[in-house]
Amino acid sequence: MADMEIIVLHMAVIGLVEAMGIAELHVPRERAKIGKLLLQQRAS
Repeated sequence: MADMEIIVLHMAVIGLVEAMGIAELHVPRERAKIGKLLLQQRAS
């Protein structure tokens, strides 16, 4: 259940970033960093 929340949260963040037009400036590695940060925040 928690894993699903993380996935949804991650998708929401990516959606926001893309909506702001920043996505073009970021390589997939940057998205991976965002995902890792979210995972760390959720874990703590």
